[in-house]
Amino acid sequence: MTDDKVIVGFIGAGGIARSHAYSLNSLRFYYNDLPGLQLKAVCSQKESNCSSFARQFGFSAALQF
Repeated sequence: MTDDKVIVGFIGAGGIARSHAYSLNSLRFYYNDLPGLQLKAVCSQKESNCSSFARQFGFSAALQF
């Protein structure tokens, strides 16, 4: 296991972002030497979209732009 960490942020919380977030959360099941992932922030035009997206996928912050 490596001590590296990857910090991830998303611009947008639509369908393709959901696919990417699901994939990122699934990587640990496929790779043993994966760097740590920190899901930091997601932003979207609609605050309700980014807030629910952040909760569902484990992002620590939701920002409206």
